[in-house]
Amino acid sequence: VALVATTLYYHEPTATMWPWFFLLVPLALIRVIPEGRFLKIVNLWKWGALGVLVVCLVPFYFQQIQGLLYPQLETKPMGAGSFARSSEVTPASSMNAPALTAPMQERTVLQDTFSSQMKGKAGSRGRAVLKRDISNLRYDAKSKIQTGPGVPTWKWNEVRFGWSSSVSKEQTIQPFIISGWGNRIIIFLRLVALTALFAMMLEWKKSQILKKLRRAGPLGAMLLFLGMTETSQGQIPDSDMLQLLKERLLEVSDAYPNAAEIPHVKLMLGEQKLTMDVEVHAALQVAVPLPGKVSEWSPQRVTLNGSTRATIQRKDGYLWVVVPKGVHKIRQEALLPNTSEWEMSFILKPKTIQVEASGWKVTGIQTNNIPENQLFFVKKKKTEIGQASYDRNDFNPVLRVDRYLELGLVWQVRTVVQRLSPLGKAVSVTIPLIHGENVLTSNRVVKDEMIEVRLGSNQRQISWESEFAITPEIRLQAKETTTYVERWHLVASPVWNIELSGLPPIFNQKQQELVPVWNPWPGEVATLLVLRPEAVSGQTTTIREANYQMQIATRHTQATLNLDLECSLGEDFRVGVPLDAEISNLRHNGTMIPVRRENESVIIPVQPGKQTIDLEWRVDRPLGTVAKMDAVTLPVESSNIASSMRVPGSRWVLWTFGPTQGPAVRFWSVFVFAILFAWLLSRIPGLPLRFYEWFLLALGLTQVHLVAAIFVVSWLLLLRYRGSDAFQSIPTVIHNATQVVIAVLTVIIFGVFLAIVNEGLLGRPEMFIEGNGSSRTNLIWYQPSEEAFLPSSGMISVSIWVYRVLMLAWALWLALVLIQWLKWAWMQFRTNGYWKSGKTNSANVPPIPRSEKN
Repeated sequence: VALVATTLYYHEPTATMWPWFFLLVPLALIRVIPEGRFLKIVNLWKWGALGVLVVCLVPFYFQQIQGLLYPQLETKPMGAGSFARSSEVTPASSMNAPALTAPMQERTVLQDTFSSQMKGKAGSRGRAVLKRDISNLRYDAKSKIQTGPGVPTWKWNEVRFGWSSSVSKEQTIQPFIISGWGNRIIIFLRLVALTALFAMMLEWKKSQILKKLRRAGPLGAMLLFLGMTETSQGQIPDSDMLQLLKERLLEVSDAYPNAAEIPHVKLMLGEQKLTMDVEVHAALQVAVPLPGKVSEWSPQRVTLNGSTRATIQRKDGYLWVVVPKGVHKIRQEALLPNTSEWEMSFILKPKTIQVEASGWKVTGIQTNNIPENQLFFVKKKKTEIGQASYDRNDFNPVLRVDRYLELGLVWQVRTVVQRLSPLGKAVSVTIPLIHGENVLTSNRVVKDEMIEVRLGSNQRQISWESEFAITPEIRLQAKETTTYVERWHLVASPVWNIELSGLPPIFNQKQQELVPVWNPWPGEVATLLVLRPEAVSGQTTTIREANYQMQIATRHTQATLNLDLECSLGEDFRVGVPLDAEISNLRHNGTMIPVRRENESVIIPVQPGKQTIDLEWRVDRPLGTVAKMDAVTLPVESSNIASSMRVPGSRWVLWTFGPTQGPAVRFWSVFVFAILFAWLLSRIPGLPLRFYEWFLLALGLTQVHLVAAIFVVSWLLLLRYRGSDAFQSIPTVIHNATQVVIAVLTVIIFGVFLAIVNEGLLGRPEMFIEGNGSSRTNLIWYQPSEEAFLPSSGMISVSIWVYRVLMLAWALWLALVLIQWLKWAWMQFRTNGYWKSGKTNSANVPPIPRSEKN
């Protein structure tokens, strides 16, 4: 029995083994210790250990009983935690002719990635040219592409395990998972085995059970209530308070970011020396970034209003100067490196800038001395008479050609030519096109599959858009030239399967998707073999998530169904609703559409891609004892189904039914525990309550806090001890203190009974409803997946007046029995006198013989 009990008990999260060993030691000593004082000490040890064990077992038994009825309230096992998903990206160089297939669910991300690459590389000037219709990357509306199964997002307990030694590939893991009913059977066997072990350790026999319960009854009952006491938790701020604190922490001054501005900058540039006068207007004390990055020069001296005692910090490559409120003059003196060109950028851009730079060519300043986002400085070279400065040949221009290939319903390529060398020299170059490329952008000169590209002296980039024919092979080759370098990008629609050969691409490890990019050297070649896979039979519509809500009223129900779909074909999507349902609202992707209905089906036209459907209806139906959510049918299997039912305040919820992951009416586990509690206390002699009275009292006490229930039971047990023979021989001080405690407890229990009656007649019934975020007024279920019908969830409830009538009957019963309890309590309270003095036994009341007691 001990082996079975400990095996079933030890691995439970709330199991504690030390109280068993703490009780085992005195039980072993009692058998060998002779009569005497030491035996009495060991007996006290034994009863103390027994009390500790009862305190540990009572909450454990309660949790196990709750697990029998409601497995969804299972506590997390020891070592449970969440696993972080990780992904590995294989470098392209290690792959041999990899196949790139863009999955259905990744097409939107690929589009965003392509757009971000284009915007980041092309710059702001070319964004208008590169704007495109992202619908080109969608799959063919006539292609039957599988949308795949819905992946449940629900997560339950996770158990970690591992090894301390090496593992070979031949070794396997075989987990054993039992069913819900199997777990219930194990819980039942666990409780039976623990009870049997407990009785065997105390050597109880059938004839001794009542005798042992009589002796340990008061202590066991007190410990029973103490074991059920919930651990008090410190009060934490509510969500509104936390949000207010967050807003205050993140609150920004009203003056920021307009706390300061730079109206004017004067820049004087010599051969290798720079002097910059900055005028700053500040609305409050603030740090102001000076124009230009420190990496472009070496600061030597910074003064604020002529004083060198300025607070300066280097941050993000800029010099920051702290200025007080007002108008200030800042001068910075620095040395320039021996360079022929450099640039100046701003965090806080000046309103105007004046540059005095003899021997330097400055670009980036508009009329009226208004600066652009960057200024460019190029050193002029001494030229002969008649030679233009911009025609000097001291450097060769270098360009970069980015080709963005987009293989969608229409094959397109967007080409961006960007200057890498400094501005100041006009560039003219011819660039070969991809075989079959047809340039669509106007004002582009194309001849013999070559396009002429011209950049002005101050022009950074140029771009064009093209189309090319769909072919089974695309050959990309970098021209052998020193004028420009190439870079190729590829984004493909899910309708194409691409195999790569030749020069391997590079994949950006910071991106979740594998978008190939080639950086070829002159003469290198990459070949793309393009195939169109045949459609495989499978579902073309997937319901990723379904949210079904129903609000119940006395005369009608209001239902809302939200679906998150993914389709590969445009077709009619049928949703089955009750025949008597009145459709009040139908939205597709947030836009209201007309309702088309055939009998019980609502027909909704869907389009290829991700989309949402919102359907609302109303059914005129009176509320009965059993309330179910309306039957809803869907054409395909649905995943992540969340169902919720709003319960009106006029109903008393007795039971719920539906998916396992849902609400649990924990009152019934309390009900079972109340039966055990009443049976245990009814075995204690000397108390005026019988089994059914203890049971009714326990049911009433469930509507108040557990501490209040402890006071009621403590009052009865203390009065029982007050009238016993053992109490008559206690010292005078303890006698009088007990009398005071009994008087105080009497006042408290009258307040407890009044609170129960008030709560029962005016308040709401406490049914301890929880599970999956449910409450008394909102029942929530979750189902990972379902075939065609949404789960039929519901509740059993009665009118709140039934609860009030029952509580009224309970109050009347309490009034009747309380008179008998008070009579018994008075007799116990006055046994052998109310109060003891140092010499007399009682002041006014003579002792009551034991034979006259009830």
